[in-house]
Amino acid sequence: MLRSFFILAAVFAVAACAGPPSLPDRPGYARAAAGTRAAPGLLPLDGLLAAAEVPGRAEAAGTEVAARAARLRARAAALRRPVLDAATRARLAAAVARQRAR
Repeated sequence: MLRSFFILAAVFAVAACAGPPSLPDRPGYARAAAGTRAAPGLLPLDGLLAAAEVPGRAEAAGTEVAARAARLRARAAALRRPVLDAATRARLAAAVARQRAR
């Protein structure tokens, strides 16, 4: 037990001495220094508001949400049904009863 503790402590000590991994220079990886990346630019609000007020967009989104809700309700109803039919349930109950009788 004590030997396992010392081995584990040695592994942690070696891991603590290792430097941070070098990450590839790709988007999505954070930089170590805080000031190395420029802040993102601001978008004009007029364009965003105009895109949000496209006629028919809200109705289409409402239709999509209603269709998704109907699909989810159908899946929930399918999950409420019995998993086993009556014949399989009877066969399994008989097998369990035989096993308990031994």
